[in-house]
Amino acid sequence: MPVVAVRVAIHDSESGGVRLDCGDRAVIDPRGTRQSSAVLAATLLLSACGHQTVDYAACHVVAPAHATRVNIISYPSPGMPFFGEQMAKCSSPPLLQIRHQMLPYEELASQSTISLSSHGVSRYHVIHVSDNLLVEWSSKGWLAPLDELLARYWTEYRLDEIPEAVWNAVRVNGHVYAVPALQNTENLYYRKDVLAKYGLDVPRTFDELEHTCRLLKEKGAAEYPLVMMYSKSSEHFSLNFHDLLHSMGGRWFNDDGTPAFNDKAGQAALTRMVVLYHACMHPDTVNFTPEDAIIGLQQGQFVIGVMWMNAEPQVDDASASKYAGRFGFAPAPAACSSCPPAGAWAIDSWVIPANSGVDRDLLFRIVMEGMKAANQVKASALTLVTRPAAARAAASPYWAPGLAAIDRGAMALPRKPYTYLAVNALERYGMEALLGRMSVNEALNRAAEQFSRSMHDEGFTK
Repeated sequence: MPVVAVRVAIHDSESGGVRLDCGDRAVIDPRGTRQSSAVLAATLLLSACGHQTVDYAACHVVAPAHATRVNIISYPSPGMPFFGEQMAKCSSPPLLQIRHQMLPYEELASQSTISLSSHGVSRYHVIHVSDNLLVEWSSKGWLAPLDELLARYWTEYRLDEIPEAVWNAVRVNGHVYAVPALQNTENLYYRKDVLAKYGLDVPRTFDELEHTCRLLKEKGAAEYPLVMMYSKSSEHFSLNFHDLLHSMGGRWFNDDGTPAFNDKAGQAALTRMVVLYHACMHPDTVNFTPEDAIIGLQQGQFVIGVMWMNAEPQVDDASASKYAGRFGFAPAPAACSSCPPAGAWAIDSWVIPANSGVDRDLLFRIVMEGMKAANQVKASALTLVTRPAAARAAASPYWAPGLAAIDRGAMALPRKPYTYLAVNALERYGMEALLGRMSVNEALNRAAEQFSRSMHDEGFTK
């Protein structure tokens, strides 16, 4: 089976649009709007190059007897919009019309919440979700359990090729609510040439990371050597807190659901974040998007970063990065030499609303046609897919550190229906500590108090 190797490049065109290079071919984005997101460019590129150069296997979904419309939505992420486009190829008008639309993450979450919580039929039928959306929406009864469909199509779609650990990651309260599509971990990015110049080893613990960034700053290698996702948006700040908390052996909640994140481990985790921020990071880090951070690495503003693995090809893209070929990648540093990496393991998945109003068997087969092994091999050019055999077939040099991080115990946020309440509280008060407006202890205690009130208000406690 041929493997599609995609070289991601993005340029401004004379028309004000985006010119996407597909090897020696190019496509002009007809919307005529500038896209600042390198991730969005990559997903557009994969779809655009695929439509021109790849002969995809035919879809085997049989059109229903009655006219049916299926709306699929995804947010910008390497791989997922590509899968959505493959699902859309199952259209067979006039009886089956499938439309795929890509929305910004916040808009997808907002629009989906409105549709899923409605007493009527959802306007969306297949939705791309992150871990936190999966847990929150399934816990509210908004998603259809897929256990029976998985059993029915397990052999036909070779679902045993997806590891049990990945299936467990999309189980909530004992039921599978999603089809896992891609994996991502937070990995360490480092400039090999800079570390070699100063005789530094790749930092494997946070003590070593702090030492390395302080020395690089002292030597003048960069004014702000380190970049990490401490931003106030999209829950990046709380995710980095989670990474350290997990690596330090702490936990978010006690067994009875009361807050535990404000204990000694939580205090140590947030203190470490505060120290690193003030010692090594740009003051505006709290406002960075992931794309801002990647551009900073590409242009040499930063020389070390802890970022999502799926962006690794971008810093090695010679058309966009001044330092292509000079980066190394490793699992995120850990709290101690024997601790799990302080880098989250995330899985992007597809879900079917409980109120979809469309035959679930049909929707599931559409998802599986888009997600079949042949398409996962193609998507492996840009992301770590959930079938290890497909990932190995693509032979990408970028995914090994992520797999190592997963093997060493990287972990997603707790799959509890109330995790988002703790995240919201930490986002509010933890940031106050990071910016020096509140002590670490006060910030965590206030976050715990807000979480406890929210648990009562939302009916989780009496």
